[in-house]
Amino acid sequence: GMSRQDDESYMIGNSYIRNSARLNGDYLPTKWAKVSVSTSFNRGINNRLPQGYAGGLGAAMSQALPIYPIFHQKDVLDDDGNIVNKEGDYFFPSNDINRNPVAARELRRIQSTEDRTINNLTLELKPIKDLVISATGAIDYMFWRNNEFQEKGFDLNNPLYSNAFRQSFQVFNYNLNAIATYLKTIKENHNFTILLGTEYQDSRTDNFQSQSLNQIATGFLDVTNPAVVPSGDPTFSAWNFLSQFTRLNYNYKNKYYFEAVARRDGSSRFGNNNKYGFFPSISGAWIISEENFLKDKKGLSFLKIKTSYGKNGNSNILPYAQYGFFFTAPAAYNGQDIFFPGSGNPDNPNLRWETSTNYDFSIEYGLFNDRITGEMAFYNKQTNDVLLNVTNQPNTGFSNYWANVGGIRNQGFEFAIKASVIDRKFKWNIDFNIARNVNEVTSLGDYTEEAVSGGTNDTRLIVGAPVGNNYLVRFSRVDSETGAPVYLDKEGNETLIWDVNNRVSTGSILPDAMGGIRNDFRFGRFDVSMFWVFVIGGDIFDSSSKRQLGTFDQDGWNHRTDQFDRWQQPGDDATYPILTTTPENHGSSTPWINTDLWLHDGTYARLRSLSLGYNLPDSFLKRVKLGTARISIAANNVLTLTKFIGLDPEISRDFENATDRNMSPNISYLTAPQQKSFTFSLNIGF
Repeated sequence: GMSRQDDESYMIGNSYIRNSARLNGDYLPTKWAKVSVSTSFNRGINNRLPQGYAGGLGAAMSQALPIYPIFHQKDVLDDDGNIVNKEGDYFFPSNDINRNPVAARELRRIQSTEDRTINNLTLELKPIKDLVISATGAIDYMFWRNNEFQEKGFDLNNPLYSNAFRQSFQVFNYNLNAIATYLKTIKENHNFTILLGTEYQDSRTDNFQSQSLNQIATGFLDVTNPAVVPSGDPTFSAWNFLSQFTRLNYNYKNKYYFEAVARRDGSSRFGNNNKYGFFPSISGAWIISEENFLKDKKGLSFLKIKTSYGKNGNSNILPYAQYGFFFTAPAAYNGQDIFFPGSGNPDNPNLRWETSTNYDFSIEYGLFNDRITGEMAFYNKQTNDVLLNVTNQPNTGFSNYWANVGGIRNQGFEFAIKASVIDRKFKWNIDFNIARNVNEVTSLGDYTEEAVSGGTNDTRLIVGAPVGNNYLVRFSRVDSETGAPVYLDKEGNETLIWDVNNRVSTGSILPDAMGGIRNDFRFGRFDVSMFWVFVIGGDIFDSSSKRQLGTFDQDGWNHRTDQFDRWQQPGDDATYPILTTTPENHGSSTPWINTDLWLHDGTYARLRSLSLGYNLPDSFLKRVKLGTARISIAANNVLTLTKFIGLDPEISRDFENATDRNMSPNISYLTAPQQKSFTFSLNIGF
């Protein structure tokens, strides 16, 4: 099969093209053997824009002051009367802080290309009745490169230079597994499945030298050009994974179900003392509606309870996190070479698997011949030895390192219901779900809340609070006589001084509930579908607010119209303090003042999708010799109801650093909002 995907973004200059091909084949040399082959190739071309914190839309939202034009309106002359900028040329502010976002977009192109091929070969044998043995080998290869070209004028320090850059890497993933499955039914009612297996994974990533061509580039790099300059040493990283597992399934009369699983997993990412982890689990189910005492109950068509208990492991950290790194300095001590540890992570041979113990219980139900169906579920997940990148004490000589830190508990409840409300000529089906999750740090071991932080936004691990909860100085009010901001110290007393020592866990990053509701309507050949999603509660930290609603700190940032509600004269009851270019007037030595003034209720409801369809009549289809034909119009992200003052309450954090990203689940910072899209479709069947 072959396919092509061509997507344009709502942001100018951003698009994605994907071409893919896939081939599958089976060969049966005998009745008891089968060979299966599959191969696929994909090429994705992404015309990129910088993320919010690195330019692009973020620059337009923050540093593109409306007082600056996009183009020069007349010729600009120097003191000698020479033309410096012609009318129609891009306008650049005289300072090096603000940028012309249109010029920054048009004078730079960024394009990444990803080639990927996934290949599988499977041999399946059935040597005896009820026994199936399969072995699979897979190779997954990806080659990624990113090209950037900067035209003349983009580099504000050297506007006559044009530059080009290229980065690339390749990833080889190998996977081998062998599985034996034995299925047996005894006396018709006892059904067994026994599985034994092993799996090996190996991965290697090669990062090639970065390359550049400065001052004279004319487009994306031609790497054969002798003027191209390589920089940095090629590096590689590798990891492997070895697992053995077994599973037993049993059911009696398709009414009582039992499963037991045991896994032994080993990862090269852990210290020599803890390469392997053991992860068992058990589960069971009972279809109560099959029992005689419920079979004839009117209204109850299906009832099933399920429960499970077990452990699983997480090894999602970078390779070599368990090792300390050493460096050499030639002739650094009395003419002799020295060998010394780097300032990064120290050796940690005890680094081990993060382990989660899970318990869940659920009820599935069907009522009135399954006119109403649904599920209720409860779960509890306790995670220990959490893998986190922690901050060392400065006197150790090291900065950060990966360690197993304390524990985290997740508890939650989920409820779902589907109903056929009307089932006549006019049909109405409804699908509703709602869930609540409670997340809490249960222990930090020997560490303090300062050990793991979420970048510049003051989020922390705090015992009794959710992971990455806000750790802020509380904002009390604006002094109505002076316009000064009034804060609270740790004891809750008002103070005019912003002090990091007064930070406390405040607000909650967790919603009280979230869910969705879908309504489907059908009448004759017409159908309408409407899907809403919602979040109730939970605080969003609008990180750009502290620069767009705080002090005028000479950094050239836009200030939002929210700031009209500021103190201007004695007696004002304002949301924001008096405007100032001096942060000391706001009781701080820095203009980036983290307080809960920037925390906002994240409640919202969003019409995720709305569609209208029409199926053409059979009489018309027969005349034009078609089997089916349907016309539909669909819209996504049609409407959002919220009091959140930022661009989009449905945030996705754009930190590049994994720790900061995980520690900042409720941070919004110059993040592009969800796009609205409209689609017209014509589906024809022959």
